[in-house]
Amino acid sequence: MSRIAFATSRALKDLTDDDRLAVAPLKKLGVEVVPAVWNDPQVKWDSFDLVVVRSPWDYFHHVDAFWEWFTTLDRAGVPVQNPTAVMRWNFDKLYLKWIEERGGSVVPTEWVEKGGTVDLAEVMRRRGWSRAVVKPTVSGGATDTWIIDQATGAQDQQKLPPILARCGLMIQPFLAEIETEGEISMLFYNGKYSHSVRKRPKSGDFRVQTDHGGTVEPATPSAGTLREAQWIVDLRDEPMLYARVDGVVVGDEFQLMEFEVLEPQIFLPYHPEAAERFARAVVGHLGK
Repeated sequence: MSRIAFATSRALKDLTDDDRLAVAPLKKLGVEVVPAVWNDPQVKWDSFDLVVVRSPWDYFHHVDAFWEWFTTLDRAGVPVQNPTAVMRWNFDKLYLKWIEERGGSVVPTEWVEKGGTVDLAEVMRRRGWSRAVVKPTVSGGATDTWIIDQATGAQDQQKLPPILARCGLMIQPFLAEIETEGEISMLFYNGKYSHSVRKRPKSGDFRVQTDHGGTVEPATPSAGTLREAQWIVDLRDEPMLYARVDGVVVGDEFQLMEFEVLEPQIFLPYHPEAAERFARAVVGHLGK
């Protein structure tokens, strides 16, 4: 029997409810899944046949250690999915600029470099935005993410220095479609489409994460939206066990919000064949 690690965090040492659904299908295929906390010094990564990075969701609180962990995996010589090169690229949301420069349709974004400064009110005036969303370029779970408008400018400015001291900042227009249509997430295993979900915020909020009261339901993207998502997956021409394309449809155009290839939730409960598909995709990386 092959032995693989599902890399996780201390708070999720028994894995997420989502990821546990993959354990039984993998066992049927002759694969034992071992939860392994990414920053546990006792873990011997080279003892596994494959490391699958799943839920190290506290990584942005331990940036330097997380980057060192990538190096540890490289030195161990164990196969990793997604590859450490892909995870390094996906670590900072500046990757969205990389995608846009190659023709991807990304939500309009004002970028502020780490250590930089920005006048939020000036950005909103120049861009013609009545409301906008501010978020760090290194973050997760909507941490330090909030809505701004012209009336709250001075108060919002005071929140920026601690964020810009540790990473960059991105400012995007608030899209009303998030409240009405929600955000669509399309899941791909080994470059092939698997399933989709639609995430909606609770009433009065804009954050779609379930930790903030958001809801999740199965979804079927339009042919055009799915085509755009597949193009984004193909753009990163490197083998990836999983990829999640998140965005919103504005008018008839899909606009990318995030391309998750570092540690995305993969929503296995929302399609009857998703867990088995994922298990088969994992097995495809054994022995490589």
